Amino acid sequence: MSAHADMELTAPAEPESLELVHSLLADFWNQCEDIGMHERIRFETAIMEIANNIAEYVHTDVFTLVLADRDVAIEALFRDAGPPLPFDPADRRLPDAMAESGRGIALACAAVDEVHYSHENHQNIWRLTLRRHAEHTRGAPA
Repeated sequence: MSAHADMELTAPAEPESLELVHSLLADFWNQCEDIGMHERIRFETAIMEIANNIAEYVHTDVFTLVLADRDVAIEALFRDAGPPLPFDPADRRLPDAMAESGRGIALACAAVDEVHYSHENHQNIWRLTLRRHAEHTRGAPA
């Protein structure tokens, strides 16, 4: 995939759309052969956790996911028209062992280098960033 190329999915905000997210990721990985398995697992874990939360808990019709392959990182951008979420990106703690929910966002935050959440123009916006390791950075010496 050339630098700064994007892949995009707009889908209903429902659990059945998670398969579409998996398909988009499979296509993305086919274009990003230089990304190692460890990085793929981390990135995919974060994406699926956020996608699952949107599908299960956000009251909106559709969401959009954009995957981007950049020179120094891979990024995911989610947008949905749901109400603002009570999310503090600085609070990355997992809930206690007896909690029945609440682990998804904490897992997403632990899996990637950066998670940014904002609510702008009546949209929830999630940006997930996984930096490339120096040996995988485009243009780095071999």
